[in-house]
Amino acid sequence: MRQSLRLVCLVLALLATAGFVNKSLTNDDVIKLTKAGIGDDAVIAKIRQAPMVDFRLETDDILKLKNAGVSGRVIAAMLDRSTSDPKSQAEPTSTVSLITSDGATTALMGMTGQVSTTDVYFTELVWLNFPGMRADTRTKEHNPSFLVVSPRDPRGRYAVVRLEPNEKDSDRSLKMGRAGFFSAAATNAPDRSWTFDFDSAEEKPGMWRLRLRRPFRNAGEYGIYVVGTDEIYDFGVD
Repeated sequence: MRQSLRLVCLVLALLATAGFVNKSLTNDDVIKLTKAGIGDDAVIAKIRQAPMVDFRLETDDILKLKNAGVSGRVIAAMLDRSTSDPKSQAEPTSTVSLITSDGATTALMGMTGQVSTTDVYFTELVWLNFPGMRADTRTKEHNPSFLVVSPRDPRGRYAVVRLEPNEKDSDRSLKMGRAGFFSAAATNAPDRSWTFDFDSAEEKPGMWRLRLRRPFRNAGEYGIYVVGTDEIYDFGVD
């Protein structure tokens, strides 16, 4: 443990001499550190101790980070640091909000999941698991709408999904796909049977309203999943 701590401190010292301390840490900096192969722990430590950060964390930015090899753990640390920074506290901390029929608006907070697999006969099922069995945000409305901050139409980039609570592991799972000896299904998007169709309309530049084509039939755990990432904006219907 002490050796690992010394290694992280040494890496941070090298980063300081390389010029990362006297300016705001940016997405490009995080990508450079990731590609340097110094490990997630060192990158996360740098994110937490940087005097200033200037991260761009809209959906497209997160997708670019993932495509550049930045892990979900590091992206989560960037999101945590951005929402705790004084500069960002004056700005919205969520890109997705839930709207009820009376006009009440609730910002949904994002969280990242962990991938797991289960074997069923000759098929491997792929799951994305999120901590906790219940979302903090609750509604009694079975037909809410959603506001999404996005530069383009959210269809194909966001998915309204259901989550299955797992009492054994105290988490909620989203089925992503399957693989077998002779066939496979993509795992970068949710299983179609776990999603809900919606229509979208741009209410103002960069702000889209999502409306379900059919109300949720059952109470349960749901979320707005960002396709191609490990992130979801969760809520529950009571």
